[in-house]
Amino acid sequence: MAGLYSDAPGPRFAYDRDGSTATVVNFSLGSVAYELSGADRVALNDETTSVLQNTGVSKDHTIALAVIFPELRDMLGYFVAQFDSGTGALEKSVDTTNGLDGSWVEISSAWVDNGPFDKEEARDAFTAITDAGVKALRFVGLPTGSQHRWQGLHLYGTIPAAQSPDRLRLWDPSADEPLDDNATDGPYFDWGDTPRSSSADNTFRVKNNSSTLTANSVTVAIESLTAAPTDSLESQHTFSTPSNPTFTATKALGNLSPGALSEVITVRRNLTATADLGLWWARITAEAASWA
Repeated sequence: MAGLYSDAPGPRFAYDRDGSTATVVNFSLGSVAYELSGADRVALNDETTSVLQNTGVSKDHTIALAVIFPELRDMLGYFVAQFDSGTGALEKSVDTTNGLDGSWVEISSAWVDNGPFDKEEARDAFTAITDAGVKALRFVGLPTGSQHRWQGLHLYGTIPAAQSPDRLRLWDPSADEPLDDNATDGPYFDWGDTPRSSSADNTFRVKNNSSTLTANSVTVAIESLTAAPTDSLESQHTFSTPSNPTFTATKALGNLSPGALSEVITVRRNLTATADLGLWWARITAEAASWA
């Protein structure tokens, strides 16, 4: 276990930036699906108490919050924080395009609502599920409060290699295996309990999962959805490689040909003496400028 809290049930999906979409489906107004903006997806996937409030959706309306992935995924867990209580079924689809169409199957007759949002619960009170080949998840609810007001939705799972071949993946630094394909990979980058003015290193590689395309000008960086008010999480993490050992905020890896692995990358956590106390999240990104 990484520190005081339970290990994450698996890698956490960056559904705010990985090509996924999200919709609110209102079954009480003729079954209409409203697509959420990119900013709305960030607000749901971050760690703040900001409220996503659906104007015009009253407490007597049955609605669903759906996340639609760009490919089939294997689910390992979720965390939901809703400002108003009142939950319904958790459903999945293998063919929907908008959270409303397609066929839906009930996973559970009730999903766990951990709202209102609390950082400790987001870190420790997720619900584990095991369901493979999921195109979309839908959280159906009938609130007891004034409106449907969502504060957080974190989704955990993996993307099968064959479902999304042309992408970059975080890879084990020594073994030929990914760091994003099972439940044990969830806590790999978890620093655990970290005091101020402390430092630690971890290592990984980046693999081009494509068998046909070259990933050009690959760069790794740190990104946080929720900014720390005093010292940013980005400024307290740096990267180094054997070919360019200076620790910097981002690290250029050059081009990765089909199936190629990068050199070993060291990520260093170097907390300041004034680092903000409490729970904080950041994620490592690996992006190519182009594919060819």
